Amino acid sequence: MKIHLAAAVSFVLFASLFSFNEVNAQHAASGKSMPPFRILLTNMKYLNAADLDKSKPAMILYFDPTCDHCIAFIVDMLKHNKEFAKTQVIMISYTPVSEIKKFETEFSLAKYPNIRIGTEGNSFIVQRFYNIQRFPFVALFDKNGIMKASYHEPANVDKI
Repeated sequence: MKIHLAAAVSFVLFASLFSFNEVNAQHAASGKSMPPFRILLTNMKYLNAADLDKSKPAMILYFDPTCDHCIAFIVDMLKHNKEFAKTQVIMISYTPVSEIKKFETEFSLAKYPNIRIGTEGNSFIVQRFYNIQRFPFVALFDKNGIMKASYHEPANVDKI
């Protein structure tokens, strides 16, 4: 009986700890402002959230260059580029800048002035801020930097 009680108490404590962490992650993810990111762009310059144009809406796209869903999303997004032309698209990954550069070249992203692509490296600030577990992750912000929507599952560009 004592063993079962100890196991039950351990389970409840573990579940409580897990639930507490999940609530905090969801609270952070539902925050109204943009995360304080700092990414290394493919031109080897840094971009911070504070550097964004305050007169334009923004979209954060967290991705992995080897992710099939991410690739499909990018292809579809580029087909609809006119609809995103006035939106600052900030593509963030955790992979090395050399991999990001290959991805940028493969999809000719440098020709789109509204798209910036870079890596947050192993800081994982954005990934933790939103509790990102699947790619691509999309967050949409108005021109004041207030989050209007987020998509934790692979999203359809038409839906966005």
